[in-house]
Amino acid sequence: MLSAAQPARFNVKRKKPSVWLLLPVLLLVGLSLLPLLYVGTKAWQAGWAQAVHLLWRPFVFDLMRNTLLLMVGVTVTCALIGLSLAWLLERSSLPGRRLWGVILCLPFAVPAFVSSFTWVSLSSSFEGLGGAILVMSLSKYPLIFLPVAATLRNLDPALEESARTLGQNRWGVFFK
Repeated sequence: MLSAAQPARFNVKRKKPSVWLLLPVLLLVGLSLLPLLYVGTKAWQAGWAQAVHLLWRPFVFDLMRNTLLLMVGVTVTCALIGLSLAWLLERSSLPGRRLWGVILCLPFAVPAFVSSFTWVSLSSSFEGLGGAILVMSLSKYPLIFLPVAATLRNLDPALEESARTLGQNRWGVFFK
């Protein structure tokens, strides 16, 4: 039995995506798969033994190791930078917070290859894997910073305060 105190259920009818929206998505997916199809075709033409020989070279493993190290290094560094800056901007009494918010989003305004060239031009110490991790992290940290800052902005600070009064230390509040 329904009572008047129960909230009404929302009956939201969702529109089906248009075919015109599906076409560009399929085109982008197809274009993204072209390099993989090219490599697969060339491997098929060369023969299975030749393809296995080429893929199991030590050079390929070095490339894969460097790619994985770059991926993990940039992800961890971006997370550290983005989380730290978002916490500093949203949970401290930093003067000029709005200006800092704009300044911290500026790496999005500069293409990654331009910022990479600028960093390398400033100093020759930005070479190798460490330099690549640093330069890529400094251009990609807003991908972490923006959503974390928005989430912290929308969280009620009273929740953090109540956790502190219930005995949590700063790290406990942060991880809860």
